[in-house]
Amino acid sequence: MASLDTYLGQTHHTVQTALDNPEISARLAEKTMYEPAELEGGLALWDTMNTAVGDTQQKRADQKAATDTLLPLLKTLNESLRDLAYVVNTYLGKDHPARTALGLDKRIPTGQEALLAYAAHVFNAGQTLADPEAAATLTKTKWDVERMAAELVQTQAVAAANQAQENAKGETARAYDLQFQAIDAFHTWLLPLVKDCRRRALKDRPDLLQAMGLDKKTPRKPGRS
Repeated sequence: MASLDTYLGQTHHTVQTALDNPEISARLAEKTMYEPAELEGGLALWDTMNTAVGDTQQKRADQKAATDTLLPLLKTLNESLRDLAYVVNTYLGKDHPARTALGLDKRIPTGQEALLAYAAHVFNAGQTLADPEAAATLTKTKWDVERMAAELVQTQAVAAANQAQENAKGETARAYDLQFQAIDAFHTWLLPLVKDCRRRALKDRPDLLQAMGLDKKTPRKPGRS
């Protein structure tokens, strides 16, 4: 699989040289369909491809930033849930009805969506415990109603960050699709030019083929990574 940067550089050089070199341009116009206007059209396809590559790189960076924002929030949320579970198990006991009311009789999920739903239930329930003694015990251990409310707000912030990451992932996937559509379009245009240069217009001029970078292997279309 060709390096994308190498492919971009090599193919731009090939087409731009065909336009800029008067001898190559004249031979192509005389012996093939590649008049200057056709070459300009190919260069426009290259520009579209290059723009799509840049967009994909930006979307990947955006996705990484969204992930970097989300991961610490998930870690903190997990730590809060584990701390509350510890407090309930230690100070109320594993058989206490409040443990079930809070939803802490179930294991903390590992999936992000399930974790967020679990945390929302726990911190909502923590604000409306029917057992006043259990609520008082939790208050003494720094898990009062205000803390539950604050943790719920934080859970909502984590949910927003999670959605932002999902959106960024979708944008990256769409950018990749557009990038490879653009690569396919340009490469489909490029291959006949390369063949016509080697077999017709420049077959007796290895120096001009070299000037275009076509004295070696045909540029290979980059694949998906």
